[in-house]
Amino acid sequence: MLDERLLGSKWGTFSSLTELEKCSPENGRFSVMLDGGQFECLLLKKAAPEMFVLLSGARGENKWQLPQFDRWALGREFPGSVLWISDPTFYLAPETLKIGWYVGPASCDWTQSMSRVVLATAQLLQVPIGNITTWGSSSGGFASLMLSSHLRESTAIAINPQVDILKYHARLVDGFLSVAFGGRGGAGLQESERRRLSVLDTYRVRPARGVLIVQNVKDEFHYEKHFKPFCAAHQMKPDVARWKSGEFHTLLYDFGSGHGSEPRTLIPEILSSHAAMKQALPG
Repeated sequence: MLDERLLGSKWGTFSSLTELEKCSPENGRFSVMLDGGQFECLLLKKAAPEMFVLLSGARGENKWQLPQFDRWALGREFPGSVLWISDPTFYLAPETLKIGWYVGPASCDWTQSMSRVVLATAQLLQVPIGNITTWGSSSGGFASLMLSSHLRESTAIAINPQVDILKYHARLVDGFLSVAFGGRGGAGLQESERRRLSVLDTYRVRPARGVLIVQNVKDEFHYEKHFKPFCAAHQMKPDVARWKSGEFHTLLYDFGSGHGSEPRTLIPEILSSHAAMKQALPG
């Protein structure tokens, strides 16, 4: 388990990416201000030349405190350094916003900004971009898929993700759009803005190099509304326990009563499936 003391005081507060690029990284928290966004990070360094970027989901009743680092206690289970990044979108309305998908405001794509923070951190740790893996579930899974499309040689793991924000629960989507896009949705969005809200639209023009979608079959809403459309878009069978179609792989599991993060006992299988996927990728 990761030492809880690392969640305490920061070792670095950087007002620009240039400042971060000049630092000597330490274990624990740091933050970067970039493109108007506040990127709160937590780092666990390891000797292996791999880095996993862990992204968080929605804020539940017990998750109102910011920053939010989901899975912070599981860092030792990953075979490489781990970089947690809290969703900067929450800081647009820290008292009310429950979900942000790492999208940021209409004026700036904070997922793209986050990719620059990830790259700078990887360079400090001497991790090549091809050894970066993004990881998240639910809205963090959406962000994992989108972030990897900006880190073109990286790979992504997404557990029970949304793939189209506008097809999520209307109340939460409306709350997000009200804060980040001035309440505009549907026909009120420009094509570039709509693309930021859809993995399917983004992957048509900028696909990720390698993607593993891990889906709980008990999560009927995400299975029907998000997993199946992703599979249909990439000629994949949604009812096969393990499937691969080029750079896209899936892994089905059956756990609990529905939506939620992956069970801890599944992490070794996810990592094994991801390793096999990476090995099969060209280049």
